[in-house]
Amino acid sequence: MDIHARHCEGCGESDRSYRLLIARSYLFDGVPVSDLLPSRLAAIFTVMSEDEFTERFAARICELAALEGKPFGKEPEVYASEIAGTYWRERFPEGIGPEACAEEDAAYW
Repeated sequence: MDIHARHCEGCGESDRSYRLLIARSYLFDGVPVSDLLPSRLAAIFTVMSEDEFTERFAARICELAALEGKPFGKEPEVYASEIAGTYWRERFPEGIGPEACAEEDAAYW
């Protein structure tokens, strides 16, 4: 049984969607998929919505702002809502999770 059948049995995903998930999941939070344990690998096959990504990104931005100060002088919640969509479209497909994106962003404040 292939990995799609094992981890997504009955998920209703088409083969094209599955291939897209694999392509988008080559790196997951900076770790090659081949290095992940099966339980962590299964988590990759869950598609995260932009709303969920934004919520997790904003939570991490707020945590970092408490330590580092306001991002570019803006309220963390406002800043996160403005920038999260860009990370979701550009970095998440590369396998970078919302928390890692927030930390990457915070490196520039």
